[in-house]
Amino acid sequence: MTALLIILQILFYVWVYNVVNQYSRAIHYFALVLSLFLSIYILGLKGGKIDVKMPWVILILFFPVFGSLFYFLFRNQKVRKKIRKNVESQIYATSKITHDADDSFEALKSLDKAVYNQSQYIFKTTNMPIYDDSTSKYFPCGEEYYVELIKQLQEAKRFIFIEYFILKEGIMWDTVLNILKVKAEKGVDVRVIYDDFGCINTLPQNYKKTVESLGIKCEVFNPIYPVVTLAHNNRDHRKIVVIDGKVGFTGGINLSDEYINKWERFGHWKDTGIMIKGSAVKSFTLMFLETWHIYRDKDENIEAFLPETKKEFTNNSKQKRQVKSNVEKEKHEFIQPYMSTPMETEEIVARNVYVNILNSANNYVYITTPYLILDPELEEALINCAKRSVDVRIIVPAIPDKKLVFAVTRSNYATLLRAGIRIFEYTPGFIHAKNVVCDDRIATVGSINFDNRSFYHSYENGVFLFNSPSIKEILDDFIKTQKVSYEVENDYESKIPLSIRIKTSLLKLLSPLL
Repeated sequence: MTALLIILQILFYVWVYNVVNQYSRAIHYFALVLSLFLSIYILGLKGGKIDVKMPWVILILFFPVFGSLFYFLFRNQKVRKKIRKNVESQIYATSKITHDADDSFEALKSLDKAVYNQSQYIFKTTNMPIYDDSTSKYFPCGEEYYVELIKQLQEAKRFIFIEYFILKEGIMWDTVLNILKVKAEKGVDVRVIYDDFGCINTLPQNYKKTVESLGIKCEVFNPIYPVVTLAHNNRDHRKIVVIDGKVGFTGGINLSDEYINKWERFGHWKDTGIMIKGSAVKSFTLMFLETWHIYRDKDENIEAFLPETKKEFTNNSKQKRQVKSNVEKEKHEFIQPYMSTPMETEEIVARNVYVNILNSANNYVYITTPYLILDPELEEALINCAKRSVDVRIIVPAIPDKKLVFAVTRSNYATLLRAGIRIFEYTPGFIHAKNVVCDDRIATVGSINFDNRSFYHSYENGVFLFNSPSIKEILDDFIKTQKVSYEVENDYESKIPLSIRIKTSLLKLLSPLL
């Protein structure tokens, strides 16, 4: 669509100056006045951030026809009305589920007030509590994740819920699909959600019918229709598996062969995932059902999919809970799955979780992300964190999957390097992991990239960890990955030709529109 509008812009000028040359001056001034009024209108709109408004204004002032058409077609960032209405009703329904998390919050508060505050933020914005009776297992690569996923799927007894941005026919997905088929034949409730845009080049048309012919329930998230609308921009970027309400998986790994290096696209594919067992899986179940009920089974009993799990903390006195939490401080593992959606107007949960971690860091923050497109708040949090003498390191790919986005990622290097942040490029290939680990005490693993698409446009999910054995494993994995990565030098900017610096600066300016 962008290419088409650029062509229309060129044809417009050809038509104006060559066919109706006598009117070209009048038309030129009309377009200029129109662009000025539209720019003033955009800047005067209530709500919205100036860093998002300014790229629109620049685009319209430099390219009146292209910019104006592009704005009128894509200015509306609202979620499709049907999806918004159904999601709101499902959020209301799931919010009535009793979480019984008071004991967990109280124990966390006694251990670390700053982490408690972060956890409370997540809970109050997503209705997803923290749990102290669950366990996690971290996977430093897709291959290990895949082996455990197959094992757990084969042990399913009651239901299997799968929600992914990308499914692709091949060894990984075909193996999973065969297990789902066998389980469905045995009476297991098997449901699959995949994103239509994510699978547009990986699955045949009407693939939903193929899946349902195997006895598996299937829905396609936000189907692509031949209509120009920004509603297509809201995608389901989550990666969730729930098995019997007792086991949950998430991370950056999609069900496609490059994620387990059975197919090489951009060198070695480095990704990560995590498995959760225990009460915390309830949150994954609720996330999946909220999406599922957009399309069907809206009135089913949600609590039937939330098995009771034994809480370590009982209804003893507050004093006893306090003593127990302090005595067993080193043994406690706190796990909080959470979600983020484009329906949020003020709270950008996915971004704010990262910002809060940076603002509370004392010693170090280590980040792995495939994309680094920063809005002002996140950039400021990174810089301020480094200026407090916190060791901030970021690993990004050396081999890009999207060259334009990679150029924008590199456009951030100079500013971050000047602040003292160390940046590494993963030289063996493409790193797709979305991890943050901080001060040996907290970490996140999930589907959330450091970019505007994850923060503002997509349905995402993550897991917040405190005092978990997985945190050390995430740290060790980062150090191991750093050793095979090239560190970007502090004089990086001086080695880049001026023409390239100008191009990347323009790309960075327009990055909120990516």
